[in-house]
Amino acid sequence: MHRSFTSFEFSIFLSASMKIQEARFLIRVLILIVLVFTSGCIESLIYQPTHTPPEIHKKISETFNWDFKKAVLQDHTTLIGFEKKGSDLNGSHVLFFGGNAMPIGASVYVLENLRSQHNWGMAVYAYRGYDGSQGRPSEKALVSDGVFLSKNILKRTRRIDSRSVHRMGARQDIMQIRHDTKLYLMGHSLGTGVATQVAYDLEKEGLIIEGLILVSPFTKMRDAALELFPLIPLGALVDNVYKNEKYLPKISSPVLLIHGKVDNVISIEHSRKLKKIVGNNATLIEIPNAGHNDIFSKNQLHREVEGFIR
Repeated sequence: MHRSFTSFEFSIFLSASMKIQEARFLIRVLILIVLVFTSGCIESLIYQPTHTPPEIHKKISETFNWDFKKAVLQDHTTLIGFEKKGSDLNGSHVLFFGGNAMPIGASVYVLENLRSQHNWGMAVYAYRGYDGSQGRPSEKALVSDGVFLSKNILKRTRRIDSRSVHRMGARQDIMQIRHDTKLYLMGHSLGTGVATQVAYDLEKEGLIIEGLILVSPFTKMRDAALELFPLIPLGALVDNVYKNEKYLPKISSPVLLIHGKVDNVISIEHSRKLKKIVGNNATLIEIPNAGHNDIFSKNQLHREVEGFIR
């Protein structure tokens, strides 16, 4: 026989139900607070600007014999950078995109060691908000800046060919723009996300780079964030930024993936997955005893890059 609640029992039941609802509400509020807090901090997790003073810029230029440069972008933001001329203006040129906390001096050091036996042209520019560059970093801004810098390098060797063709019985002169520079884009860590999208955007405009070199890349930022911070709900906040797995298969240029087997920041599984996604257009090099930050000191990396750049 069904027994009805007494008023006292009902009040207890109601009180318990309200406490459960309160608890659920508080949990939702707590999650919301965490999300709001992390969304405010997410930019500082992705971007950790370094601040190299101007006097150090001069030392970098003198020590490595690189030219100090300033690039004024279309929105009038100024980026600072360094470039090293190659022996052949029409030869290979590498534009480098560093990690999220990589000082520009470290980038120059890495590139100088890579080119020590070669005469490639080299360039690296500090991201917005880094090392004296103006502005604030974001995915859209960094990719747009990379496209701008790439086009500037290509413009230096732009030539216009004219040739005659016969159409509909009439002779016509055709003007065609050609770029003789063999442009390679190279990125490390965060820079792999920038370099990949730059290559994709350039190709959409008909500018196909010679090759793409990705050192310690991730499949997408969300996966990397979940690995680093499994207990913090960062995945949803970075779900729509830096998706290498989305853009790499759409790039026709050859891709070189280099990853350290003991990388404890971005696991080597990211590169293995990217290799499977891209297929034969990508070459994967796994370097034993190489981590995330010491990978550029490994001779095998130097040999593989030298073999890839023609």
